[in-house]
Amino acid sequence: MTVIVTCVADAVVFQPVEIGARVATMAIVIGVFATTVRNLAGALATAALAWLFVTGFLVNTDGELTFARPEDVARFGVLVGAALAGTACRALRDLYRRSRRTRGPARVRDSMRRPPVLAGRLHGRNTSVRGFGPKP
Repeated sequence: MTVIVTCVADAVVFQPVEIGARVATMAIVIGVFATTVRNLAGALATAALAWLFVTGFLVNTDGELTFARPEDVARFGVLVGAALAGTACRALRDLYRRSRRTRGPARVRDSMRRPPVLAGRLHGRNTSVRGFGPKP
């Protein structure tokens, strides 16, 4: 859906001769999409699908898939590069967030080591459970 919406927006905003701007817009959208998707295969599949849409509808405005060897390879490389860059940004962001979560106090606070104050007694009644707390 992202590729189709971008393709329509590119066709409306840019002139047919502005192929570089159309491909750049699609590459930016693919990169942003790759930062939201959780796996590399999904990002690369979206880049390949985007390349087909760019070739068929943005470069050849008639919807025909014709290939010009060096230009199409370059466009495919740009879209795959955007997907890889977006996936790398996502991985770095996840790594940073994971490292921020694992940081904490190096030692356990003294209040966590001490036994509870009531130790099995709740409001004067004996509430011992399987060996915990005072025996009656």
